[in-house]
Amino acid sequence: MQFHHIRCYNQDPQSLPGKHQNGAVPLDEIHSSDFKSLSKRLFKVEIMVFVLLYIPYYIYTWDDMIDSNIYQIVLFVLLTMLSMIIKYLSCILFYHDDIYICTNLKKLSLLIYSTDTMSKTRFILMNSLPVMLLGLIPYILGYVYPTHMLLAFVGIFNISTSIVDICRVYQAITKVPKGAKVYCYQLNYYWYKNSFY
Repeated sequence: MQFHHIRCYNQDPQSLPGKHQNGAVPLDEIHSSDFKSLSKRLFKVEIMVFVLLYIPYYIYTWDDMIDSNIYQIVLFVLLTMLSMIIKYLSCILFYHDDIYICTNLKKLSLLIYSTDTMSKTRFILMNSLPVMLLGLIPYILGYVYPTHMLLAFVGIFNISTSIVDICRVYQAITKVPKGAKVYCYQLNYYWYKNSFY
């Protein structure tokens, strides 16, 4: 495994390294040909999911709601930033080939990308573990301990910002056959079976 840093990533998927396999089948996901419009659409979906997860929590815990203060808000921001960093770093654990860390400080963007080919199981784990550990578990704990609202809010934030990961897991479970390999090319995922070659 080797790390490469791409400074000033221009958000053009075609500028990313990688080799496309002949006969590979794309996952039915949101394709990133137009990164700007994709980001806007995803942001709208993330806000909707955030609201849909927040409403039942608010109804369940309205008796225990504590007045927000600046410390809770600052702690929420710090915890969500930390959880996003952990989410990105956890992807590195699943990659075995070259890893490209793409940054753009002007747009405050970070992308971790690899040309690694992985099994269906490893792909599902890579996309589902961060959602479960940083999203679902804190969200459930927010119901168990209603006075610890920060847990629920961090969970809601991580679930809502993981919509693409959840879609990838669903696609991998329903569309990718057993024994197939999955890889990323220009920010879109494809699968293939070795029998193609």
